[in-house]
Amino acid sequence: MTLSHSACCNNNTAGYSEQTNISISTKLVPPTALPRKSRTMESNEVKIEDAPPGYRSSVWQYFGFPVKKDNNGNRVTEKTKTVCKLCYAVIPYTTSNTTNMNHHLQRYHKNVKTALAKTSLPKGQLTMKQALTPTLPPSSPRAKQITRLIGEFIADYMAPFNIVANRKFIQMFKVLEPKFKMPCRGHFSEKVIPGIYNETKQSVKECLKHADRVALTTDSWTSRATQSYVTITAQVIIEKWESKSFVLQTRELSESHTGVNIAQVLRNSLSEWELTRPHTTIACVTDNASNMDIAVRESGLHPHIKCLAHVVNLASKRGLAVSRVARLLGRVRRITTFFHKSTTATAVLCHVLRVEVADHMWWWVPEADEQADGCKK
Repeated sequence: MTLSHSACCNNNTAGYSEQTNISISTKLVPPTALPRKSRTMESNEVKIEDAPPGYRSSVWQYFGFPVKKDNNGNRVTEKTKTVCKLCYAVIPYTTSNTTNMNHHLQRYHKNVKTALAKTSLPKGQLTMKQALTPTLPPSSPRAKQITRLIGEFIADYMAPFNIVANRKFIQMFKVLEPKFKMPCRGHFSEKVIPGIYNETKQSVKECLKHADRVALTTDSWTSRATQSYVTITAQVIIEKWESKSFVLQTRELSESHTGVNIAQVLRNSLSEWELTRPHTTIACVTDNASNMDIAVRESGLHPHIKCLAHVVNLASKRGLAVSRVARLLGRVRRITTFFHKSTTATAVLCHVLRVEVADHMWWWVPEADEQADGCKK
């Protein structure tokens, strides 16, 4: 510091004045912009000494210690105060405490960057604060991994979101990872599960995009709550000659199950999953209902394949409708109804069946084999 500046602070309200010579080469800020205690400097001649190299805080590039001469002319460094190099304000200082200086910069020099450069730690190493805290920070890799796995468990097993509030479920994780704090179910329903869904959807899109041919299967069904849905699945064969099946969507269809309405659902699905390709046909498998014929034709899917299982089911129903078979089924129903209503008859029937099986199938029962071997010996 080579330039000398004389700063005069005059406060009419407080009734005091002072004159200070500061040796510094920084642009001045009017003293009236600073608080009264920050403008108090007692010596006639003050120079600023830079902080030692061991002081690593970033605020020390803007502050220094005031230096003055005592009565004998000796150079003395004042370590209980610091001087701002930007506005020459005097800030009280205690050892290893830069809070006052930080507050001064944040209040009067907002454009100054005081953030310390982040120290890079080896991968997996925790800071001292993280190691001593009783719980894992939600942003830590370990907490994110556990939260992700819980979300995948909920999605795979279709578990309710309130399972994360179950007392035994929380107790299990306290044993497995005592530092982990279970997030609320709103966190899983609003962030974790939607994030997993978006990642999985993008992965399925990539798989369908690179497949040469795609086949769809669709069917409408009604839940126990009498809500109607349409489910669409896709089947592909990947490069490794492995068959993959994906449930693309299950959408509620509250309108009438006409062929036109179902066709609109199919078209929306093709657009959402980017399955529409020029000069490429997409086979669609449905049941034998007439509305499905119209839906497949209106949506432009080809060829339309009828479900073999549904055909067998229809044939079985017609076979059971024959009069002789119907009479036989009626007798079987009356017999089963009798045993279902009588616990005594059911117990007798089970006892008789066990005896009959033991008499006619003794060669199949392990105990009978041992007895037969003993007789032979």
